Amino acid sequence: AVVFGLAFLTARFFLGIFNDSRLAAVLQIAIIDILFFSFYWYYAGMQIGLKNFGRQTVIASVYSVSKFAFITLLLLGGYGVTGAFIGNILGSLCGLALGMWWTRLPKQSAEISKPELLHFIVPNILYSIGMNLFFYIDLWAVKYYMSGAVVGFYNAASTIGRIPYSFAIALAGALLPSLAFAVAQSQKRESEHIGSQALRLTLLTVLPVLALVSSSATPIATMFFGEAYAGAGGILRVLMAGLSIYAIF
Repeated sequence: AVVFGLAFLTARFFLGIFNDSRLAAVLQIAIIDILFFSFYWYYAGMQIGLKNFGRQTVIASVYSVSKFAFITLLLLGGYGVTGAFIGNILGSLCGLALGMWWTRLPKQSAEISKPELLHFIVPNILYSIGMNLFFYIDLWAVKYYMSGAVVGFYNAASTIGRIPYSFAIALAGALLPSLAFAVAQSQKRESEHIGSQALRLTLLTVLPVLALVSSSATPIATMFFGEAYAGAGGILRVLMAGLSIYAIF
């Protein structure tokens, strides 16, 4: 709620920095999704903590598919960029609704150490903020120093380039509970085995994608976004290399 409030109130100021204050109303609509997406993410993460990986997959799939469907319908209906951002919100609401319905925690009292809870929560919040800055501060810099088609090319390339990282996030979410349990039980060999298996799976997935994109960046960009985005090919080749390394990290 705090992040939403700050973002909503400062939207016009930041767009002024990028000489695009005319987009303030559209950005403020987009910012509304902070509230709904964060709670959807909370309930999806709860399923991982409970080791309900099947349910977590379904919740994430409902979010992704409904988001895609709503955005497509609203764009076809002529609602433009505003409609796309509203589609984001509706997708988050669908994932949130299913997550709330499936998350029925047992009603029992438990001793909770607030310092320990904060010790876990605060680094996660800082990590999430840092990770999102990492993914988008480059686009802000491109927008600040350049304009026109280059910004569109860069955004298109970065959208495709984040695919390897998305796999890494899914893999980490699936393995973290098992790894945490092995570490807690001082099962050193099992912990090492889980780590090596994760690295092997990541390499088997990321490296072929990197090789494909490196050799066919321009055709891939035009396949996703059309011939007008052929200029994104060279940018995509560099971004895919960097983000593949980040996914392995």
